[in-house]
Amino acid sequence: MTDATQKNRSKGAVRQARFKVRMEESGYRKVSVWVHQGSESIGYEAGFSGGALLPVPGEVIDHLSYCSGWLRGAGDRVYVVTCTACGVVIGEGVARDYLDLLSGAPFDVVCDECESSDRL
Repeated sequence: MTDATQKNRSKGAVRQARFKVRMEESGYRKVSVWVHQGSESIGYEAGFSGGALLPVPGEVIDHLSYCSGWLRGAGDRVYVVTCTACGVVIGEGVARDYLDLLSGAPFDVVCDECESSDRL
């Protein structure tokens, strides 16, 4: 890129170009996809209600859209957060913040009392 071209670009555009280069160097590629809204909605409802990701229902037109909706729905579920060490209920949050959505395994969360004691 020449200096003249660089000066005409906004700071945001320059930052985005650098980010793109870093991501490509890390092995990523940028793609865009078309999402079928009906399939995504079916997936969202299944994920939000706690249904299984697979098998994909027969009425689904696009499996990628269904899976995308399922992940979004599963992440939006309300999740009761408990301390990993003592099991006491800490509060509630959305599942995407406290669970590995695909395996259902909870992340380690420790209450203030356990963190300050030697239970860990």
